[in-house]
Amino acid sequence: FPHANWSYQFLMQSKIFMSDEVVDTNPYSRLMALQKMGIVDNYQKITEFTVVIVGIGGIGSVAAEMLVRCGIGKLILFDYDHVELANMNRLFYRRKHCGMSKVDAASKVLKKINPFLEIECFCKNITSI
Repeated sequence: FPHANWSYQFLMQSKIFMSDEVVDTNPYSRLMALQKMGIVDNYQKITEFTVVIVGIGGIGSVAAEMLVRCGIGKLILFDYDHVELANMNRLFYRRKHCGMSKVDAASKVLKKINPFLEIECFCKNITSI
């Protein structure tokens, strides 16, 4: 599955594709159960979406993390800033990320959550494009 997203690959490799049973071995089982309950029409559709996030600070980093945990297929991140020690109290960055661009540090964090996530990073101000 060279172009398949990580959640699809995980489910196929784990042989638990679209099971509605909530199990510890499937990180998406609770979300997939929502489809069976009729709360979500097509859970897998999220894997086809691309979301652009401008600013990977207090709000953008949380939004990116939650989207990745829900199984989003692709993220495009824009931020011209770098991680500073002052960011540690409110962002998902760690001390080892200090000095890195926020988009590169975010990419590393998000890829640990979902190694198959497609992600594009732009360390620039979106108004300069």
